[in-house]
Amino acid sequence: MNMDFEGRDKISYAFSESNILSDISSITLVLNKIVQYLNRLFLDKSKEEIAKMQDAVDYLNQYLDHDLNAIKESVFPNLWRFGIKCSDDPGISIGIGQEKKMIECSSAVALYPQIKGTNDSGIQEYLMGNDNYFNHLTLGGKVNLSEYSKETLHRIVILFLKKEYLQNIFLMLYYLK
Repeated sequence: MNMDFEGRDKISYAFSESNILSDISSITLVLNKIVQYLNRLFLDKSKEEIAKMQDAVDYLNQYLDHDLNAIKESVFPNLWRFGIKCSDDPGISIGIGQEKKMIECSSAVALYPQIKGTNDSGIQEYLMGNDNYFNHLTLGGKVNLSEYSKETLHRIVILFLKKEYLQNIFLMLYYLK
């Protein structure tokens, strides 16, 4: 690799006091942020796995953008579209008492909101996070992404119906007083 140091043999960069990581928890937080950023850029997936992820999220987004647009607007106002996070064998362990057991061949999948104007492919490696919707873990096997997207669409419709039902009951009770 040829790097241009403008004719100099060495370069120095001064760090400020705010750049010093003094304890293990601050180092861990910085490393987690780096991992999350890199997971958005790089996927450890084959072409077939990426295609399955794309098909699953496209199925869901197509329905939400067309046939079920009113439901999308009601349940997820300001949502552009969903992206999908998926990982096989994300290192899930189950603890009972003091004993922990790693579960092999596990899958984790979730949807996340894509924000208009951001550079995002719509597919990411799974990480547990606050932006995940409809987390799904499959222990001892791989998740069927087609079934996941159909079940999730069903759950979104149920959320809408519950929301509308509760609003209608509230309005009825309010006007009956």
